[in-house]
Amino acid sequence: MKNKLLFFLRKVYFRVRVYPRQVKHLKNYTSQYYGKTYFPDSEHKSEREIFNEQKKYIRKYGRMNEYYYLYGFDVKDLRDQEEYLDYGVYMHRRDYLNNHPSKDIYSYTGILRDKFYFAIFMEQLGFPVPGTIGLYDKGNVFVFASKCNVKIADVLKNGMELMFKPLDGIGGVGIYAISMTDGKMYYAGNEISVDKLIEMLSTQRFFIQERINNQHPKVAELYPHAVNSLRITTVRDLKSGNIELMGCMFLMGAREAVVSNWHYGGVIINVNDQGYFDKYGYSLYEGRIDKHPDTGVPFDGFHVPFFDMAMKEAIRCHQLFYGVHSVGWDFAITKDGVLFIEGNDNWGMAAHQMVSGGLKKKFEKYYFK
Repeated sequence: MKNKLLFFLRKVYFRVRVYPRQVKHLKNYTSQYYGKTYFPDSEHKSEREIFNEQKKYIRKYGRMNEYYYLYGFDVKDLRDQEEYLDYGVYMHRRDYLNNHPSKDIYSYTGILRDKFYFAIFMEQLGFPVPGTIGLYDKGNVFVFASKCNVKIADVLKNGMELMFKPLDGIGGVGIYAISMTDGKMYYAGNEISVDKLIEMLSTQRFFIQERINNQHPKVAELYPHAVNSLRITTVRDLKSGNIELMGCMFLMGAREAVVSNWHYGGVIINVNDQGYFDKYGYSLYEGRIDKHPDTGVPFDGFHVPFFDMAMKEAIRCHQLFYGVHSVGWDFAITKDGVLFIEGNDNWGMAAHQMVSGGLKKKFEKYYFK
């Protein structure tokens, strides 16, 4: 009786408070029913149709679908939309499984979240990662090679290209690319002093790695100013315990950015099981495109070098991360093979669904017994 009453009260609260408030928010957030399409050559729904579909979504999930246009719902019927997974439903289940291993009382995700610990862990297991320099904190660097603390000025040597990465950074945010040429230090093409660098890094600790300069020439053709990266997301089947593929995509830099990230104007594209690009990729600024906006390299038929190696390494590595259910692995593709850049337990499902279609079937298969 108590549970029925609680259910009834929640239902009333939703109808009286949550639903009207979300609809009001939708009316003010016009981009969610009068936004930018990624399918300009297709027949689109009217503004009223989109608004009504968003209201149905609010009734079902308690909020509007912020990925409506990214998923192409403005040209897809409701049956096709049912193949897509709601982000809130996914995130709740993802976080629960990644932070509640079945027989353990603690979470293993901290190894993935902290880039310093992740590098140590990966090197000890023998997985390939970019060259590691050390841990930066308040002007000092704990150097991996010598196992001692030195001043930042003692680390900076002529010819070096270094990446300073926040320990818990996501999506390339907060990364500083620093180079040393002819005894001078440069950031974003401008000369800076050691004091200026220390000021830039004053907000938190940073992990220092060598910049990857041997990117595979074929990958560099897509965009040469950033390390373009391969994202392979793997998941542990709750029934069999096997590591399975959840999705795969490729991230390219663009617009002079030094990182391959969507929010910096980058391009993302689906990669099939054989390592080939789809015909179309997606850009925040250019929309749905069939070639890179800067270099003009066409996507159709492009094959990712060392794709099979990356897939095998992702599965092999996930087997050793036995306390984490799903991981988004980022790889750099070099002339000699692949390098693990990072692993993400809080990987984003929205980008996968945008480039490859709905993930609801895989979610139902791999996230529940």
